[in-house]
Amino acid sequence: MTMTSLHQLSCAEVSLAVWTYLDGEMTAERASHIRAHLAICDHCRDMYTFEGAFLRTVSRLLDESDDMAALRSRIVDALRREGYESEIP
Repeated sequence: MTMTSLHQLSCAEVSLAVWTYLDGEMTAERASHIRAHLAICDHCRDMYTFEGAFLRTVSRLLDESDDMAALRSRIVDALRREGYESEIP
């Protein structure tokens, strides 16, 4: 969908701005224009929904990185106890 109004954004503009919008790093006025476009454009709304889900998943996985560090530490300790210290990066 391409819009011509001075205050409305094109799909290309929304596509380029979606990450900034999702990160909350734009002016309230610009965010309002993005929301208005998303309210009427199924294509951009689908893209926004996908990108938002992607960001939430990445964020969740990053939050779990502490668990991964603890697991790695336990594995490295077990390998060292078994004499594999020289092979551990």
